[in-house]
Amino acid sequence: MMVDSMALSYSCLYALLSVHLAMCLTYDRANENIFDIRTIDIPAGNTYDTVDYQGNNFNIIPANYFGNLSSIITLHLDSSNISQIQDSAFSGIPTVQYLNLGGNELEELRPGMFLNLSDLVSLKVWSNKIHSIQPFSFQHLRSLKWLMLQGNNIQVVHYQMFSNVSTLKQLHLAGSGIHTLENNSFVDLISLYRLSLTDNLLKVIYPETFTNLYSMQQLWIEGNEIDTLHPYCFHHLTSLTQLLANRNNLQYIQPETFFGLDSIQEIQIQENDIIEISNIDNLTTLQFLEIYYNNEDFEVIAPDNLTNLPSLERLFLYGNGIHTILPNTFQQFPSLKWLYLYQNELEIIRPDMFSNISSLQRLYLYSNHIHTIHLHSFHGLSSLVYLDLSKNDIDVIQADLFLNLHDITYLYLDENHIETMEQNRY
Repeated sequence: MMVDSMALSYSCLYALLSVHLAMCLTYDRANENIFDIRTIDIPAGNTYDTVDYQGNNFNIIPANYFGNLSSIITLHLDSSNISQIQDSAFSGIPTVQYLNLGGNELEELRPGMFLNLSDLVSLKVWSNKIHSIQPFSFQHLRSLKWLMLQGNNIQVVHYQMFSNVSTLKQLHLAGSGIHTLENNSFVDLISLYRLSLTDNLLKVIYPETFTNLYSMQQLWIEGNEIDTLHPYCFHHLTSLTQLLANRNNLQYIQPETFFGLDSIQEIQIQENDIIEISNIDNLTTLQFLEIYYNNEDFEVIAPDNLTNLPSLERLFLYGNGIHTILPNTFQQFPSLKWLYLYQNELEIIRPDMFSNISSLQRLYLYSNHIHTIHLHSFHGLSSLVYLDLSKNDIDVIQADLFLNLHDITYLYLDENHIETMEQNRY
């Protein structure tokens, strides 16, 4: 007996879709303005993959309410005016993996709230009114990888607040009024990959703040009031690849601040009050360094400001009020490809500024006050393809100025005062 292959294919596809749909049923009671969750009659049959109660007006989630939903994977209770969750409220749904409690009125988290949720992978409690997280509140969550606590009123991260959560990969604490991180607050988070402390009230980072976070790759401390990074404050972060410290009050980088960052690839220190670059050295894996829109008294860049950065590819120094670049400042960056110096106070370009940066491909010098460019200033830039000198005060361009730029593709000189192209006078 011959079987129609097309019919068989359709039959298989139908069977697969039927199984998929059966596994992904949603019990949807979202945005129905229900005031008491206990009045909802959950239909018989434990086949629901997702239960959506978001956007209602519950006040209390009682103990063991979800006993009829033993197969649930995702539970949405966000934006439902919840102010109290009784202990063991979720004990009847041990299979739940994604729990969203964001946008409610919760003021505290306790260990009893999350009993029996050993399969939970993601817990979202963003934008509540949480000011208290009791020790060991998350210790029963043995599979937890994502914890979203941003937009609360935590203020102080205490020791043992995140105890026994060794599986956690991402912890988000942005915008939570945090002014203090106690020493060893994160010591049990041995698997943590990303920590966001953005837009809080931190002033100081101490050497024992990030103890034992040897797996962490991304640290975001932007938008705080940090004026001091203590020496060795990151020395436990040997796997860190990205450090974002923008929008703080930093003026100086102390010696050994970045000690231990053996894997770092990107550092951003934008929009601080940096007066001078110093003590950024021996970061052999660093590829992107962004220090821009800082104090207008920055003024001078010297060779000893940045040392032993052999992998540096992009250096952002624009908007810093720089008026002097000392000879050979960039010569020690053998991998440098993009250099951003626009919106500074440079007036003269000399041959020793950019000599022998053979790897450089893009040079941004627009919106300075450049009026003089000495001959041979760009002769060492054998790989340069992009040069932007627009919006300066240049009135004379010497004929041989760009002679050795064999690969140049984009050259911008607009919005200057160029009147003549002179022959070589030297």
